[in-house]
Order: sequence, then structure tokens, then C-alpha cells
Amino acid sequence: MDKKIAERDRRIALFNQLMEEQKLDGLVFTSIAQQANQMAVKYATNYPLTTRRDFAWMPKGGMVTLIVPTVGQQFHARAMSWLPEENVVCGDMVAGVKEFISSLHGSKPRVGLYEAAQVPVSIYRELESSGAEFVDITERLTELRAPKSEYELDLLRNASRIAVESFEWVLGYGAGADRRGRGLPESARLRGFACAHTF
Repeated sequence: MDKKIAERDRRIALFNQLMEEQKLDGLVFTSIAQQANQMAVKYATNYPLTTRRDFAWMPKGGMVTLIVPTVGQQFHARAMSWLPEENVVCGDMVAGVKEFISSLHGSKPRVGLYEAAQVPVSIYRELESSGAEFVDITERLTELRAPKSEYELDLLRNASRIAVESFEWVLGYGAGADRRGRGLPESARLRGFACAHTF
């Protein structure tokens, strides 16, 4: 099985474990594009956000769905995320989340919301009008995410290697590199590190 798909399925199992523990009917993730704040949607979808805010949701026992605002971003997200194509949709994002909530069982479904404090008040009030009971899952999901898989450890090792090679070059080990990055370690050059961006 593809390593990314195996990791996606491992995370979906964590989400289902969380929903079982907290008696939730579904989960909603929202993030913004700034690197430090895009964790929730990226963790669930493997899609690095390119717009101000995106949403993802998942019913208990189901697959994660990502909603983005434009067809162009949908095309990009289908290529980048690890979700099946049919689970990457575009449209009015808040309306899409409310439609998902209305599809859940019961008149007042329990919905887990990760990093609820980062959701703008206007959006939170709009989601509340769906009649759902929102449960902040931040602390528990953070605990479940703490043990890292081999896939995640490989990402950390690779990022560390790139950082070390880049710093070694900056400190003088990359003598002879030109402004286009020729002479840089292969990993640094492939990721756009070049003399012009270093100084």
C-alpha cells in the first residue's frame, strides 16, 4: 500500500477513535493558510492551504472531505491531497459545512471542532445556527497525534537533513555555488534554496 494512503488511513482511525471516545457524530476542521495555523486541515487532508481559510469534515466511520472556494483550487487540491477526488469539492465553504452537519443523524448532532478558539466569531455563529452541539477536541486530538508514525518521522528526518545541508552550504561548505544554486546540495537546490535567497 502507498505510504501516504497508509498514513491517511492511520489518521482516519485516530479520528474514529476520538469520535467513539467522545460520542461524536462528526468532525470539522478549519485552518488558515499561514504556516503556523494550517495544521488542522493539513493534518486531515495532506493539503497545504493556499487561501485564507479552508474546511474539512468527516462523519463517524466515513472519509474526510475537503472544501475549497474555487474550481482552480479544487484542481490543485485533488492533485496535492491524499483524499479521493470525489472528496475534494468546491463552493460556499460555510454552507458546505452546514450541509454536512445537517446530514448527520439526530436533531442535535455532536460535532468535534479542532482549535475552536481560532474560528472567527462570525463563522462560529453561522455554524451554531445548524443546531449542532460543538465539542472542542483540541486537547484530546493533540494527545492522539503525539506518538509519531514512521511516515511522520521520515518527514522530520528529511526536513532536518535539508536544513543541515543548507546551513552547511551557507557556512562555507558550498563554495563555488552560483546565484542560481548550482553547486548546492541536490536536496537544497530542489527546494529552491539559492544564493540569491540566502543572503
